Formats: sequence, structure tokens, C-alpha cells
Amino acid sequence: MTRPTGNEYEEEWCQFFFQDAPVGLARSRLNTGEILDCNQRLVDIFGYSNKDEFMQSVKVSEFYVSLEERARILDELRQKQRISGIDLKLKRKNGQEFWGRFAAKLIPNENQLQIAIIDVTKEREIFEKLTESEQKYRALFESLGDAVFIHDLEGHFLEVNDVACERLGYSKEELLNLSPMDIDAEEFAPKVPGRIRELEEKGHVFYETVHIAKDGTRFPTELSSRAVNLGGETVIVTVARDISQRLETQRQLQEQKNFLEKVINSLNHPFFVIDVDTHEIQLTNEATRRQYGDVGNTCYEIAHGRIDPCAANDHICPLNEMRNSREHVAVEHTHITKSGDERIFEVHAHPIFNDSGYLTQMIEYSLDITDRKRAETERVRQQRELELYASLLKHDLSNDLQIIIGAIDIASGSIDEEDKELQELLETGVAAAKRMSYLLSVLGSPEEDADHNLIHILNRELEEAAEVHSNFSFELNPPDDKKEVRIRRSKLLPMVFENIFRNAAQHAGKKPHVQVDVTLQEELVHVDIIDNGPGIPKKLRNEIFQRKSSEKTGFGLYLAKEILRMLEGDITLLDSQEDAGAAFRVSLVLEK
Repeated sequence: MTRPTGNEYEEEWCQFFFQDAPVGLARSRLNTGEILDCNQRLVDIFGYSNKDEFMQSVKVSEFYVSLEERARILDELRQKQRISGIDLKLKRKNGQEFWGRFAAKLIPNENQLQIAIIDVTKEREIFEKLTESEQKYRALFESLGDAVFIHDLEGHFLEVNDVACERLGYSKEELLNLSPMDIDAEEFAPKVPGRIRELEEKGHVFYETVHIAKDGTRFPTELSSRAVNLGGETVIVTVARDISQRLETQRQLQEQKNFLEKVINSLNHPFFVIDVDTHEIQLTNEATRRQYGDVGNTCYEIAHGRIDPCAANDHICPLNEMRNSREHVAVEHTHITKSGDERIFEVHAHPIFNDSGYLTQMIEYSLDITDRKRAETERVRQQRELELYASLLKHDLSNDLQIIIGAIDIASGSIDEEDKELQELLETGVAAAKRMSYLLSVLGSPEEDADHNLIHILNRELEEAAEVHSNFSFELNPPDDKKEVRIRRSKLLPMVFENIFRNAAQHAGKKPHVQVDVTLQEELVHVDIIDNGPGIPKKLRNEIFQRKSSEKTGFGLYLAKEILRMLEGDITLLDSQEDAGAAFRVSLVLEK
């Protein structure tokens, strides 16, 4: 076989290059996009099985994902005749998009295009990942809340972030022309060369300095510097944190600590903070030292002189109780003071939990209740004596009243029936004695036996008044004819109404009459009591409920008001014309 020469050789060589080139090559018509020729690499790039199929079924316009992009490239080709190095989104036979690097040459006389395409999808993916990575690191560098400085071993700034510029008030160009010594306060600047040498030796240093902004503002700053290798050169990367707020917080915390110490030292009773695992005292106040002296490190050593924690029933350990309840505990202990005296203390313990909810410490404070306990003991003794005296008084008075009632009954049978005045006087005496006997029985009965139906109480007391006082009449008007209005139980309440009805019977004239109206208002019940007597004189109205023993103002009305106050109720004088009868309103809370 003879070697081709001349044009034949060049044509063979061009054909060899065209077919075996690693780049997709093609010729196409400009106006129709018809592919006139292409190599196998282009067929492979677009995912076709053979050249014939590709040329028969595909036009150049179908390469593009964006027709707008194709129009732009054609316009540029008509202007420049040649383009190259353009990365485009193209699509394969199966519709898959890929990145192709596109070059083309326009042959105007022949109305043809020469096209070269390289699949650069993987290259683009690598490039995009690198770009994304660089962007992430740049974003991280710029988004740090701390200032970042990068400088060489001579101290020349190579890079700074935006925070550094904003904090110090320089533009990036201005700051890159400075050095660490230029931004350090004059008392710290001379230390910079030594710190760079220390960095070369240790690789990392941590220290505090003061930075000076362009306007002279001082920033206490914490520096963390590290020597790193960057492109074969050692540079210093420094993260600078403004610690102005931290130092201010530390100052405030110290002030709060001082304040807390003043507060706990101002307490007059012993105060501890105790470790729950060891019983050791972590914090105490001056009152503790005054009370117990310096006698140990644990609560049981200081307060009891013991060598182990409290466990006996008479000295229940508040810490053990609090472990179970996880809330405030109060116990009574006998403590030994610095002088050796035994004093009774009420010990209060409060838990302290950490963020995970574990009990870690206990606040304990002790109140000296020795005098109070003695007073309570004396009060109990006196109360017992008073109860015995009241029992004896009730017993003796009840017996005496029965004798009086019996004697009056005997005397009533021996007087002249025509002596109406004496007969009425004796009947009044019997009724009064019976009333006193009833009052004694009420005072001696338990509170739970007291009636809590207001209608019953009013009706009973009205009937008692009618029995004691001749010619006494009454009218009771319950709300909506209710037979029951329930109120709080009180064995003293009947005495309030007994006193008002008795006053009406005694002062309302020969035929006393009382009208009692009961009305409901939300959670209250009002009892309006109106008699037909002369009423309350104006000069006495302002003092009628005051504590006086005058017969005119009535000591009983003062007691009535006090009894009602204990029941969260009240008694008031209603407006009425003088000589038009007395009018009172008793207000009580309904039973819930």
C-alpha cells in the first residue's frame, strides 16, 4: 500500500482527526439546523446508538435546553463569525440534561456551521462543588460574630472579615494596610512580637488585650491565635472576641454576689446552703457564726455537735424528708448554741435543683422559737384552765337557773291570779332564765351542731322572743317562700338575732311588732329587720355599734357586729324616719 501524498494525505489526515477526535464535531446548515456530518464522539455525547440514526432524526436546534439561548448564540455568531468556550445546558436523546462546552464557526458562503462540543458535566459539578465550598467558607468567615484577622509572621494583615472592619471602624482596604500593633492599645502593642514568637513555638496562644477603634473607642478583647500552613507559608489566624459585655456581666455578677452576701448577712437567723450529698455547708451568714461559732463544716456538726447526720424521731433530718417530698420541709430541732444553751428552732429546708432536675443543694434557715414554744405551752395551760372554768360555770349556772325556774313556778302558784302585773313579771323571769339556759347549752355545744338554715334560725328566735315578751308579734318573709337558705354554721349567730328581737320587744312599745324580710343577692343573703318602735335617735346613730356599755346605745349591738365580722358578714342601720321604727340589715355569705 502506497502512502497517500499531497491533498489526498491531508484529506485522509483530516478525516482521521474528525472521526477519532475526543471532541464532538459536526457540520450543519445554518437556516435549518440539519446535520450534514458528525463524528462518533458527538453521537455518543447525545446518547444515540449510531451515526445514521443521529443524523436522520436530530437537528442542531434540538441540542438546546433553552431556545432563547440558541437565538442568542446565533446572533453572536452572525456578529463575530466565531465563538468558543461557552458552557450551555444541552439535552441527550433520553431528555437528560448535561453541560456542554460549545464552540462554533460560521461559514457564511456555504450557510453552514462548524460545531465542537465537549461534555463538561463532571467538570462543572466539581467546579460547582468547589465554588459552593469556597462560598461556604467565605460565608462562615464573614458571618462569624467575632472579628477574624489573618497576618503573616511579620505582622502584615493578609485578610480580615467584615466584623473586624465594623468593630474597629476601618474599611477593609484601610485595615489591610495596618498591623496587630496598630490596633492594640499602647500598653499591649509592645507584646505583639513576643506573642508571634510564642505562636511559632506552641502553635496556639490565648490571651486578652485591648483593641483601639479608628475613633479611639477601647474594646477589651479576648484573642485566640493559631499558626497554620497556608499554601506552604506559615500565617497566623486570630479570632478576636469583644468581651466588653462579658466583663460588664462579671461586674454585675460580682455586685449581685456582694448584694446577696449583704442580704443573707442582714438576716437575724442562721442561714445555710448545704450540699445534699455530703451535708457540707457551702454558704452561711454572720448570724450562723454568732449563734453557733466555728465548730464544724456540716450542718449536724454546727447545730448539734454530732459526728453523723440526724436520724432520731426528735431530730428528723430535713434533708432526708426533702429528698422524698422534693419541696419545702419544716421540722423542729433542739440546737446547741455557742454558749452551750439548748434552744428550740423551727428549721425550714428548701430544695435547689440543677437544670436536669436533680436535687443538688438545700437552703436551710432556722428560726429560734424557744420563747414562742414556751408561750404556746403557757397558752395551752391557760386554755385548759379556761375550759375547766367554763365547764364548771356552765354546770353551776345551769343548776342555779333550774332552781330559779323551779322557785318562780312555785311562787307563781301562790300569788293572787288577779295580780296580773306580778304574774307577768314572774313569767318574764322564767322566760329570761330559760333563755339563759339555752344560751349556755349553745355555747357548750360543738360548732358542727349549729344550724345552718337561716330560715330556721330566724323563726326559732322570733318564736322565743314572742314567748318571752307578751304582745310581741312578727312577720317573717323568706325569699320566694323558700324554706331553706343555707349559710355558714355558727353557734353565735342566733345570739345576733336574739339581741335585735329582744331590743325591739323591750323598746317598741306595748305591742311590739317586727317585720323580717329575707332577700338573696348573688353570694349574699340580706335580712332586713324593721320594728314599729320609736326608732334610733339621730344623735345615737353614729355610735350605736361602738363598744360602749350604755344602755341607750347597747353593748349587744357591738357584739353582734363583731360576731358577723367573724362570719364575713355585717350589720348596718337602714335609713328611716325618726319615730318610724328601727331598721337593721344583717348581711351574710351564702354557703357554697
